[in-house]
Amino acid sequence: MGYRSKKSKSKRLLLIEQPNITVWRKKYLTQIRNYRTQNRNIYFLDETYINAGHHASKCWQSSSEPGIHADIGKGRRLVILHAGCRNGLLDLDDALTIFKSDARTGDYHGDMSGPTFYKWVDEKLKDKLLPNSVVVMDNASYHSVQVEKKPTISSLKSEMQNWLLRHNIEFSGTMTKAQLLLLIKNTQKEPVYRIDELLKASGHTVLRLPPYHPDLNPIELVWADIKNNIAQNYINSSLDEKIILLDKLFSEFTAEKWQRCDDHVQKNENDYWSRDSRFDNVIDSFIINLQDSDSSSGGEVEEKMMTKSKMKLKRNLCQNNFR
Repeated sequence: MGYRSKKSKSKRLLLIEQPNITVWRKKYLTQIRNYRTQNRNIYFLDETYINAGHHASKCWQSSSEPGIHADIGKGRRLVILHAGCRNGLLDLDDALTIFKSDARTGDYHGDMSGPTFYKWVDEKLKDKLLPNSVVVMDNASYHSVQVEKKPTISSLKSEMQNWLLRHNIEFSGTMTKAQLLLLIKNTQKEPVYRIDELLKASGHTVLRLPPYHPDLNPIELVWADIKNNIAQNYINSSLDEKIILLDKLFSEFTAEKWQRCDDHVQKNENDYWSRDSRFDNVIDSFIINLQDSDSSSGGEVEEKMMTKSKMKLKRNLCQNNFR
């Protein structure tokens, strides 16, 4: 969640959250609270995967039972995209998409790309949302393809100049690439994402989760429930069988179950909201205590040094007197 262990001068370890994560979370919580007070329909979307050999890693059994045999390898996998709101998951024909993975990497994100995600939102999602909805998603790279990226040092000089012209930023024709790049970097332009523009054109608003906060997305609890069901009851099913099973399980996931997931997430939101305020007070008091401690310990050190100096001076005087 963006925490790091930082060593203080007094050899005490503090768990400190990155300030930008705290700011991002506060901004997100403020926005989603406002949308709820406006009675906006809030949809949460996400992607996940399930392996061909997906099974529970642990189960209850007696010492005399050998247990259930499952394929050792995880095998190929299915990638799943879906979305839901307070009214429950969208209809299967509307939003649910399941496809077989072609990637050979261990990360299912290798199966996803900006064009794949854009196509799903464009063809299966945006027109199925209620009017003036809010769409919540995380910051995966394929969710965040920019309409126009800022030029980099590897860009052509002409590309840098054209970018500056498009944004009405003055520059000299004699400037080097390094100078142009500095101008570009110092230009405060909020990134514009393709998916945001697509949903905006349909009258919707995109809200991005703060990094490292899957606990603020109720669909994560949906994934856990569905995967657990597959692992417990359909161990040796093939990928094709799993697709049929997934359709069935998603269709049986009721609006009431989603609402329980949503209630849990809203509780997490409220916990973060109150905890962040309390944490500021705790940190302030901790810093004050540290400063007091450092001041007092510094005084003690000075006193000890003064005492040692005086004792040394007395010894020297005594030695000189007896010579």
